[in-house]
Amino acid sequence: MVDSIVIGANGFLGSSVVDELAARGHNVTAFDRFSRPPTFSADVRSITGDLLDISALAAAIRGHDHVFHFQSTTTPASADGDPVRDVRENILPTIHLLDACVQAGVGTVHFASTGGAIYGDQGVELMSEHSRTRPVSPYAIGKLAIEGYLAYFSLAGTVSIPLRTAYQTPTDHGSSPIAARVSSLPSCDRCGGANQCTYLGTAPPYATTCMWTTRFG
Repeated sequence: MVDSIVIGANGFLGSSVVDELAARGHNVTAFDRFSRPPTFSADVRSITGDLLDISALAAAIRGHDHVFHFQSTTTPASADGDPVRDVRENILPTIHLLDACVQAGVGTVHFASTGGAIYGDQGVELMSEHSRTRPVSPYAIGKLAIEGYLAYFSLAGTVSIPLRTAYQTPTDHGSSPIAARVSSLPSCDRCGGANQCTYLGTAPPYATTCMWTTRFG
């Protein structure tokens, strides 16, 4: 059985991944601040904790094959207002997390990056993971910086996969089930089958969420 931990498990993306991993037979640990009741329905082990508590986080990830890092304390708007907070609460803790993953022998780290914000306004309608990145906001700059650290820590043996989200309409995926990128999944129509994408379901105020993936390591 595969052991997976989802950090930020009670958010929109994290809760969907928790349920899908459990449905696929994974032994799942849900790590979150849990400031509200769980939004996932699977009966999984839950740990109340925070990304900023490095020692607690390091203890929680031990023994897991996959780490899904979906916690963020900022949004594009709030990061614009306080870019230092974004560095302090997202970039630095993620570096500590990746170091802890290497020390714990975690096989794969999956990180929720961002899609449109990382590419900026380039005057074209559609982007792929091969498009040039031109982040102009602190939020996007932070996400891209973390992707760089994913590549760096992959040199130590931990495979890292940044997931660049793109919100789409339900018709793009029809009735595709909610899915987590753990095994081979269908490509999204929007990227023409050129990239492996991950459909993570629908929830207000979002339409569907598709994730473009790149593998480091």
